[in-house]
Amino acid sequence: MMNKKFLPFLSVLILFFFSQPELTHGVDPSPGETYFWGMYSQGISTQGHANSIGISVEYNRHVFSVRTTATDSEPFNDTWDIGILYGRSYRSGSLFLSAGAGPSVIAGNQYSKLIGGNLEETMEAMLAFAIEAQAALAFSSFASLGVYTSINVNTNQPIGSIGASIRLGKVK
Repeated sequence: MMNKKFLPFLSVLILFFFSQPELTHGVDPSPGETYFWGMYSQGISTQGHANSIGISVEYNRHVFSVRTTATDSEPFNDTWDIGILYGRSYRSGSLFLSAGAGPSVIAGNQYSKLIGGNLEETMEAMLAFAIEAQAALAFSSFASLGVYTSINVNTNQPIGSIGASIRLGKVK
């Protein structure tokens, strides 16, 4: 049975993915324009430190990403995930907004509580559902600074993170 508190979130997510936003003032990118970038983010998570790294391709406001998020400064240490996500984007001048979701694999340490807690055990790799969102301002045609957030929903150790990000590549 689906939790009734989840329905508004699900409704917004469905509208976001399946609607074609009407952009005004000529800010729509050229039809068929392809953007690509690499992203790196440092911040905090429900388990302490967080970092994310990923690559993305955007075509006609469709964003395809491969990214990994970890709750430790070393890759594949503590709790980590790898996801393949699809999302939508919005551009207005130097402002870039996007959100995406998709399948992921999560593994690493499992804690006794969602936020903090004691180390309970090591969990085996399992399938999960990843969600990401980012907002960035381009300060050149190949670099932008912004905020990146990710959530991994699973049955063993859900994690969420938010941090400052830099995107390098064709971003504007």
